[in-house]
Amino acid sequence: MKESFILVSLLMFFVASLFSQDLFGDIIISGDFETGNGQVAITNDISFEVTLAGAPRRILLDEFLTFDGSIQGPSSNAGVTYAINGVNQNTIFFQLFDGGVNVNDSTENDLHLSFFGPNVPTLSVGDTFTIRAATLTGFSAAPGFNSTGGTAEGIFLTTADATRISPIINSVPEPSSSLLFLFSSLAFFRRRRA
Repeated sequence: MKESFILVSLLMFFVASLFSQDLFGDIIISGDFETGNGQVAITNDISFEVTLAGAPRRILLDEFLTFDGSIQGPSSNAGVTYAINGVNQNTIFFQLFDGGVNVNDSTENDLHLSFFGPNVPTLSVGDTFTIRAATLTGFSAAPGFNSTGGTAEGIFLTTADATRISPIINSVPEPSSSLLFLFSSLAFFRRRRA
């Protein structure tokens, strides 16, 4: 009876992990940026652990769009608070670039959220850089902006020259890890019972 309860609990945990919203938050791009009516929603705080010292200047949405041959960049007058190691700092503003940058850790199909305004200081390895949840509106019109992207394969923090300084955060929970945990737990409990 006790093992049945544990088995059901493990199965519920697995199903919940498949359908839960990812813990890091999401960046949702919507609206019409060509006319200045686009918006960027950061649904939850997103934290990046710094693995290479540098000054963060961009968040890249990995393989978010298909590059259309032109680079457009609407900017927003709405600010976002960021934190370093849990301490809130200045407000930064974003400008989007719809791909086309094939340098360092960026490919032409990445969407760039570039910071402007007060510069973020250089961070050390082990620091945590957090973008606070917010909805950004008031983007300038950018005729030809390619906002037909889908879901990013992941997001990561880079310097101004697109050098990645944080691990990639996957935007979709990885089911294989949950499956591995489920099957190893089942094997453990089956073996104990035998």
